[in-house]
Amino acid sequence: MDWTTSDRRPQVRSGPPLPDRVALLWQLRAPGGKILSCGLYKSRPRFLEVRCGYGGNELIRSQTVTSHDAGEAVAAAWKLEALNKRFVDLPVR
Repeated sequence: MDWTTSDRRPQVRSGPPLPDRVALLWQLRAPGGKILSCGLYKSRPRFLEVRCGYGGNELIRSQTVTSHDAGEAVAAAWKLEALNKRFVDLPVR
């Protein structure tokens, strides 16, 4: 996915609240100034979901994984893609 040139509008989450976040993995500042966050969430028994988006309701990308380590690997790959598109790494709060 090209983080900076995608003309796809983010999916705005409606309905049930976000699943419980297990970890905030990273935050990046987009070239336009918005903050892109990536976290690991409980999605259902025995599964986790890596979620990246601009705020809680603007999901850009997600993937289901079976372990924390697998989630960190997916998130690291996505982060590298974004950094290559001139996003700036921010401290995780």
